[in-house]
Amino acid sequence: MTIWIYVNTNVPVGDPAHLKVFDSQDAAEAWLAINDPEGVAFEYEVNSMMTTRDAHDRFQQRVNQILDDLKRGS
Repeated sequence: MTIWIYVNTNVPVGDPAHLKVFDSQDAAEAWLAINDPEGVAFEYEVNSMMTTRDAHDRFQQRVNQILDDLKRGS
C-alpha cells in the first residue's frame, strides 16, 4: 500500500499541521493545489509485514532526508 505524506516545515514537530497523510497521489495534489501550491508530498510504501518500529524508523529516515534536501536547497 502506498500513501503520500506532506511535511509542513513551518510548524514544530507535534503540531497537528506538521504532517498530512493522503491515500493517493491525486488526493495529495488536490490538497496541495489549494493549500500549498509550492509544497510537495512524498510517496511512502507501507508494508503490512513491517513492525511499527520498522515503519517509524523508515518514515523518520525519509523525513530527515527531505528536510536535509530542503536545507541544501535541492
